[in-house]
Amino acid sequence: DGWAGEGEGMRKEERWGWARAGALAVALYAVAVWRAREELAVAAEYDGRWQRAAASEEQRAVRDAMRHAWHAYAAHAWGKDNLMPLSKTPGTPVFDLAATLLDGVDTLFLMDLEVEYVAARAWIAHDLALDPPRFVNTFETV
Repeated sequence: DGWAGEGEGMRKEERWGWARAGALAVALYAVAVWRAREELAVAAEYDGRWQRAAASEEQRAVRDAMRHAWHAYAAHAWGKDNLMPLSKTPGTPVFDLAATLLDGVDTLFLMDLEVEYVAARAWIAHDLALDPPRFVNTFETV
């Protein structure tokens, strides 16, 4: 009858009806295709110029937000792992390796925040202390 687990000692209500799952998948696919067609039809009505302008404004907003956050970090927690934004103090050290600075330097470069990038690179080159050697778990931090 199209039920998984047939003959494995499972009660019928514990088994999955794969035949019905196929019908559900087809229905979900049909809905997804219909919505995609509607979105493509709307997008086709525009020549894209307004989209580029909006994206440019959004990019500036993201860049400004990064600059704002970075300047707060630089003013209140430079060289520390993180900044507590409400108290404007460095947070409890996690790695004690300037985690925010190390994690953010590539973002500064990609966002073309040159002044901030150069300052971060200089700090890494001259002030980052990796002594004494110790284990640092970088899982999901790199």
